[in-house]
Amino acid sequence: MFSAFVLFLTKIIAIMKSSIYVKIIPNLFFLHKWNLLFTIIVYIFCTNYVNAQVFTDSGKLKVFSDSIVTAYEQDEYEIGVKYAYKLHSLGGLSEDDMYNASSCFLAMHKYQEFLNFITQWEKEQPNKIYNILSALKGECYFWLEDYEKSEFQFAIYILNNNTSKEDIKLLYVAEYATSLYKNHKYKEADNYFSWYFKDIALYEKCEVVDLPNTSLCKFYGYFFYDYAYNCFMQGQENKGAALLEISKRCGNEYASKDIQKLNRNLSFANNYTYNASTISEFEKWIKALDCRCYSGEAYEFWKNVQSNNLEYKKFVNASKTSASYISAYKKEEAINDVVMKNIYRTSANSEVRELELFLERNIGGGDMFLKEIRIIPAKEENACALPFGNIFITSALAECYNWNRDLLLAVCGHEATHYILQHQFVELWKKEKKEKRNQVWGEIAAGLNTAANAAVAFYGASNGVSYEQDYWDDVNKINNGLMYGFKKDAYYYKFKYERRQELESDIVAYRFCEAIGIGGYAYIMALQLLDGEGMYMKVEKTADHPSNAFRIGLLKHLWNKEHLDFAVSNKNFRFPDDIISK
Repeated sequence: MFSAFVLFLTKIIAIMKSSIYVKIIPNLFFLHKWNLLFTIIVYIFCTNYVNAQVFTDSGKLKVFSDSIVTAYEQDEYEIGVKYAYKLHSLGGLSEDDMYNASSCFLAMHKYQEFLNFITQWEKEQPNKIYNILSALKGECYFWLEDYEKSEFQFAIYILNNNTSKEDIKLLYVAEYATSLYKNHKYKEADNYFSWYFKDIALYEKCEVVDLPNTSLCKFYGYFFYDYAYNCFMQGQENKGAALLEISKRCGNEYASKDIQKLNRNLSFANNYTYNASTISEFEKWIKALDCRCYSGEAYEFWKNVQSNNLEYKKFVNASKTSASYISAYKKEEAINDVVMKNIYRTSANSEVRELELFLERNIGGGDMFLKEIRIIPAKEENACALPFGNIFITSALAECYNWNRDLLLAVCGHEATHYILQHQFVELWKKEKKEKRNQVWGEIAAGLNTAANAAVAFYGASNGVSYEQDYWDDVNKINNGLMYGFKKDAYYYKFKYERRQELESDIVAYRFCEAIGIGGYAYIMALQLLDGEGMYMKVEKTADHPSNAFRIGLLKHLWNKEHLDFAVSNKNFRFPDDIISK
């Protein structure tokens, strides 16, 4: 401001002196020379002053810019963020500065704050468009687990990429691939994972399979893990297992745990051939039970499942005329209302609660027909559904899947089928309907009351268990017998699911995953990752219940029929030649 004023004053003086001494008193040549000299001196002084100010401001910007980098290198992220704001206020924030500042913001997990920072800068600089900003936004959304927005921003960056920093681009390629995978765009994600690992191998000057021997192996291990599951969801088990093994060698703990569970199933799948009679049985069950509901809306899917199920419709029509059943159901609803009013007495960890809400939204498609989905503390891998609309998943089962949302959603699809088709009561009704109807409905009424009372006891036992950090670890707060007692007294309600109903729930869960876009193989993977020590879907070895091997085999048979190209590709996979897509 001062420099501008001096320049203005200089011009005024020049005009004044020129007018007074040149035009009005032209004969005073001597005085005229001194005034001209004075003007030149003032002009030189002011010009030098302004240049000095510009140089000083430029120096400040350079210092602040360098300070951001230094702060990040010294793990002083708050200082880096502070200088980023200073640069912003001075209007000297460059593309490189924005990238360096992102390192400090993201290191402090200030994802939303950095998004706001970028948005504010864009508003103030409408004519400046930096392509890197799309990538930085994408990374913020990536860590906020908003994968739809991260995919969109990364796509803008990659498609319009004009940066020469290849290493930066590759990082965003990897995150873009993971975003595509999380959004269930498996084929497209495969291309970008392949691109990423090919170029990373060139950068590291080694083969892809040797990346576990590099200094950044742990970082690469995360993307190998996501790439593996992207392959699994396409039925590419052999390729997925190979990638999982590389991720394990990179030090990824999840991969190490998963590969142990999968090896047994994958070895069986690769070395066992089902005989003709077993395949014929697979075909029989598929023909009898396949709902073939291909709707993309979850709620519409379940409506179609009910409307196309003859046994369920017969049961519903018969139950409408039974006074004992209607009375028992009303009593059960009253008891359940009391339970629901007290259900949130336990404090909920925000991440766990958000997962529960995610499962509820996606299982019902936003039009919730279930009462709730609840994750409870227990060391046994288990899940169960009550006939009045509650699904319970143990923390052990969630941990078995590394809290993978798609796998848990697939499990919920199986449990929701039992509830939607009222399997517990349909089974009893079918077996006993030849006897006196009053006796049949009396047994069902007793079962309803048993279920409701067991639910009350369940909440009484679990009430007070905290969702704080020690929720999952403190054995004094976990009743390990809770789920066993619940299963015994309420899950079966003294009515076991028959073989047909278990297979029907498997096929419907498979179709549900197909309908909502995560792919039927998500449910197959959910079955294969069980370690065999938990209780979930672990049934007695009786002739009327299928083994897990039979159930997995049936679903793989169904998958292979409908995805022949992937089945052939999986069978012909060769390591390491086929580890990266050609």
